[in-house]
Amino acid sequence: MFCRKHLIKISHRCFSNESRINSFIKSKLMSAEDVAEKLPEKVTIGASGFTPAGYPKVIPGAFAQRIKNSKNPENFSINLYTGASTGDELDGVLARTGRLKLKIPYQSHPDLRKLINNGKLNFIDMHLSHVSRYIREGIFPSIDVAIIEACDVTSDGRIYLTNSSGMSSTYLALAKDIYIELNEAHPLEMKGLHDIYLPELHTGRPINIDYVDDRI
Repeated sequence: MFCRKHLIKISHRCFSNESRINSFIKSKLMSAEDVAEKLPEKVTIGASGFTPAGYPKVIPGAFAQRIKNSKNPENFSINLYTGASTGDELDGVLARTGRLKLKIPYQSHPDLRKLINNGKLNFIDMHLSHVSRYIREGIFPSIDVAIIEACDVTSDGRIYLTNSSGMSSTYLALAKDIYIELNEAHPLEMKGLHDIYLPELHTGRPINIDYVDDRI
């Protein structure tokens, strides 16, 4: 769960007749194409997902289509931060635009590998545990946009992730704009699966967990 209510915009993927769109979601609802039009041409994206789980699957494709349709695709430049490798709907579609300039922290997609091996994409292969600190300390470019898959967004702006957390908490905390892909293929019972704690930098304080059934 995470909350930055004033920044949230929502794109919706409905897979059932029983919609979970509340009044807050309805007030923020946009199509993936509308979101894609709002993304800057030069953008650093922090996306949810850890391996092919919990990553955004619609907005990246809409953004890739915008680039493809552009009269000046060379104006676009994308830095992509994820939690690990993701699926074709994110890593693949953005790689095939030819406008990816930086990928962190891991990859396993053949289109990404081709760009990296041909010297057309800067890639930093690093342990996930270091990524948050490097971004928060300004070592890496700051995040313009967080694109996060969620199973629910409550009326008070709480964001509930789907089946991975990855680097989502860092991206949500630092992004200038937040776009949520509300994916109703995931049940609401996933709410509470993730217990997320973003520690302060340089304090050395332990996480507030003493027993196996404690929660942050």
